[in-house]
Amino acid sequence: MLVKKEENPSYPPCDFSSKNSLFFHQKNLEKAVAASIINALIFYKKTMSQSPENTSSSHHYIVIMAGGSGTRLWPLSRKSTPKQFQAFVSEKTMIEETFDRVKNLVPNNHIFVSTTAAYAPLVLEKIPEISQNNIIVEPEARNTAPAMALVATMVHALDSEAIIATIASDHAIENPDEFRATIEAAFSVVSAHPDRLVTVGINPTKADTGLGYIRMGQEFETVGGKRIFTVAA
Repeated sequence: MLVKKEENPSYPPCDFSSKNSLFFHQKNLEKAVAASIINALIFYKKTMSQSPENTSSSHHYIVIMAGGSGTRLWPLSRKSTPKQFQAFVSEKTMIEETFDRVKNLVPNNHIFVSTTAAYAPLVLEKIPEISQNNIIVEPEARNTAPAMALVATMVHALDSEAIIATIASDHAIENPDEFRATIEAAFSVVSAHPDRLVTVGINPTKADTGLGYIRMGQEFETVGGKRIFTVAA
């Protein structure tokens, strides 16, 4: 597990209406995002008012990233049903397996799914435990970075102390217990070092131009038996 120091943890508010916005400048985008945040806030306040206590883990959130079109797995993965909505390693689809892996890490109302409007109905069909209010609809598919920025903005509107783990919806993981322990360790690292970003990586078996790689730096600390390293590059 690797940690990277956030260069400037204080960011200005995002201006969704600006033509130079990080996101997109459709005329109705600001209203759509504002409405989504308001609906999520209403749901959040209702459900959290039933919580018996407020602990540090109550600020942990998991967002399943499920907006991809799965083009690299074509023709098995199609635009109408990309790979996260298909079953490859069991009878369950990839997104169902992802939800099963994380559902015991945080309460259900702290699990969100980020996807596009086209795939939102599929998400609700495959994961009925997820409320419609916990679907973050990306206005357009613009890859991971803008989607994560939208996720961070919306969850921060619900909880200014939120620690968010963004989880891929299309990964095959053979050791789910180890995965959960790793995510819990990542939560602990960020809780203790809120100016840090944490990324979870695996040792590559070969080079691939379609993937990114991380150069490990010095060992940072050990949490729950997991060795944490800084990111060199």
